[in-house]
Amino acid sequence: MGGDALITEKCLGMLALFVLVIGGMYLGIFAPSEAGAAGAFGALVVALMKRQLNKKLFVTALIESAKLECSYCNDPNRGQRCLPFLSRLPAFLRCSGPG
Repeated sequence: MGGDALITEKCLGMLALFVLVIGGMYLGIFAPSEAGAAGAFGALVVALMKRQLNKKLFVTALIESAKLECSYCNDPNRGQRCLPFLSRLPAFLRCSGPG
């Protein structure tokens, strides 16, 4: 029986995120895009509470997110819809084009 409690404890954060996102949309608290933002913030809070997020991992996540945004903005099929701040990113984050 002790193993079942351990599994439940480990899944509690994921369950809380599910309830936050889906419950928020179902109750009309969040629009889908807002629910995504609430879920991202909730995941950050869960990672901080579990002490699984350190400064290095947090910075890596921010850099990877910026790279993903950069690749989205440079896709010729979508046009140049880049946010103005992306042009001021450090050179190692900028993309020269898709791929």
